[in-house]
Amino acid sequence: MIILKSLFIIKGLIQHSNSSYCSNPSLILKSNKLNHQTQRSFGFTIVELLVVIVIIGILAVITIVSYTGITTKANASALQSDLSNATKQLKMFQAENSGYPNTIDCSTTPAANSICLKTSSGNAYDTIKVNNNTNPQTFCLAINKNSTSYRISDSSSPVSGTCINSCLDILNSGESTGDGVYSINPAGAPLQVYCDMTNDGGGWTLVLQNNSTVTTPSPNWNNSINSNNINGTMGANQANFDVLVGLGYWNNLGTQLRAQVGSSPTAISHKAIYTVSLNASNYYALNLSNQNIVLGGTEPGLYASHNGNKFSTYDADHDTYTANCSSMYNNHPWWYHQCWDGNLFAGGSGYQEAAYWTGSTTDYYNHGSIWIK
Repeated sequence: MIILKSLFIIKGLIQHSNSSYCSNPSLILKSNKLNHQTQRSFGFTIVELLVVIVIIGILAVITIVSYTGITTKANASALQSDLSNATKQLKMFQAENSGYPNTIDCSTTPAANSICLKTSSGNAYDTIKVNNNTNPQTFCLAINKNSTSYRISDSSSPVSGTCINSCLDILNSGESTGDGVYSINPAGAPLQVYCDMTNDGGGWTLVLQNNSTVTTPSPNWNNSINSNNINGTMGANQANFDVLVGLGYWNNLGTQLRAQVGSSPTAISHKAIYTVSLNASNYYALNLSNQNIVLGGTEPGLYASHNGNKFSTYDADHDTYTANCSSMYNNHPWWYHQCWDGNLFAGGSGYQEAAYWTGSTTDYYNHGSIWIK
């Protein structure tokens, strides 16, 4: 109806313009032309129709975009509301039964240790993860609609994503099948990663790896932050690939960082563990604390030289050197200063394409990796 009214308004404006033109004494036409103009006023010309079609198209696009945005917000609001209501029921169940339910069951004959959680129209719970063996007991509940997922835990508000946020989540949920490749959803985005489920308590997500037999990744800034950068073949054999998981995911994977080097992924000679966070608003500056040198007795350059530095790539120079350090060293990304002393992604300018634990001369190894949990 609005478009139809607009059509006649546009026609009226066009006819008014034509009428004004013809009323000018200096431009009065012959009577046959006036008759033609009079006849013409009863219909639309091709030009008028084209104008109307263009305007209708613009209005349609605006309507679709507005409707999509409103629908997306409404879906997100409904998902979050369902999760908040479900949390109240889950905590009531836990108080009455000394533990959270293992399943969601709304059948007429529900299974033992289950709960019925209702959802808004179109929403569906896809995961509930509980751990009643910890103190306090924990749960994670995920819900989705049209490929949009939200999750909530016993100690958090609804956030985007599913309950499998990291390798540690897989381990804690009892779904680990040993070291290897798994699918996780940090920040609500599906991601294939390699998990260490056996060493140092397990649950470690591999975020950076350099094997001397594989070409080291050299992603640009956008890919270094937002993509899973893999060279080689990711699989059960950790020595067959190199990787840099986008830094935008790291804070969602955990708060502990483990750095290590050795002659191979299974022959480690140096290892250190830290508390970690990346400052996304300051070019993902590296923040390490609570150093624990587990193996080798030598402090790594990652902590001694790069802690507090901003991340740099060949197209985004944030180091303190006059030139771009990343460009100087085979375009490899790193937390450069002027430029590096111990870099697991080293190479170029006469240096070994290998993982350096300290310095830039002899302390390098065939394998280097960084893990988070």
